[in-house]
Amino acid sequence: MLNSNGEHVTKDGEIIPLRDITDSHLVNIINYIEKRSREGFYVAMWSGWSTDPDSMFYEEDYVKGDEALSILNYDAYINELKRRHK
Repeated sequence: MLNSNGEHVTKDGEIIPLRDITDSHLVNIINYIEKRSREGFYVAMWSGWSTDPDSMFYEEDYVKGDEALSILNYDAYINELKRRHK
């Protein structure tokens, strides 16, 4: 997943600029995103709470296909791969 600066964030929280990701890692990320978009997944859409911590709530939605690709920043990874192999 990309952070707000367009850098890849690993599952361990490590931040790596896209340009520094190896080709094989980039391809693995793309394959993972494609698989997740086919299978679908839940995302939290919004949340809230009042003064009582037990009142916390959130809305979630199940996404797949193009919407999932968008959420997982698929285009950014594909564009980086294309940039490298012009």
